[in-house]
Amino acid sequence: MPVKGFTVKEALNRAIAMEEQSHSLYTWAAGKVENLGSRRLFEELALEEQRHKEKLQSIRDDEAKFSEFIRSESGLVDLKVIDHLVDVELSENMSFQEILIYAGKREKYTFEYYDALSKGLRDVEAKELFKALASEELKHKYRIEKLYDEEVLRET
Repeated sequence: MPVKGFTVKEALNRAIAMEEQSHSLYTWAAGKVENLGSRRLFEELALEEQRHKEKLQSIRDDEAKFSEFIRSESGLVDLKVIDHLVDVELSENMSFQEILIYAGKREKYTFEYYDALSKGLRDVEAKELFKALASEELKHKYRIEKLYDEEVLRET
């Protein structure tokens, strides 16, 4: 995942686009699932992605706002439940299991991208911002994998 040579503004623009895509995915998934708990999780994730996007836009427009988003790491462990599962294509007819796999892999990709930015950018505040974002995405992945474990793995 090449990030060297990115300006902070380029990194922010890409991050905004990724958050928009994740928001759309979770909004769509919330409308597809029947289980109320799963629907609530996807709705919460969609809202969190929307908040991330809005904060990133405000930082892009006023870099003095970097510190508003920076916070300590979560200390969350990556369960890696979906890491070795076969990739699935996004489609209208996805099963609940496929939605979770797709969403979990998307969070993994986004985590890895933000983590690489936190290590590859020179700007100290930008590094801290993307470190915090990576932590947020890892939390999302954890929640999806926990649901996968509870709803899919325990049924088989």
